Amino acid sequence: MAVRSRDIYEGRKKRRSRKGLIVSVILAVFIVTALLFYGLRSLCVYDDVGNARIVWPFSQEAKDIKAQEEG
Repeated sequence: MAVRSRDIYEGRKKRRSRKGLIVSVILAVFIVTALLFYGLRSLCVYDDVGNARIVWPFSQEAKDIKAQEEG
């Protein structure tokens, strides 16, 4: 009776290590934070005092700012 390789092979681990999961979550949070920072940077508006705020393009405030810039 010959021993076949499929009788010996147990397969890879079904359970992931906790370290890998924690590193993956931290990396995902870091990437999302960086994308939000660079994405929202173009929506940031500074007033005369120097305070920053985010003006969404679909808000009434954005329409008012655009009207002031035009005329």
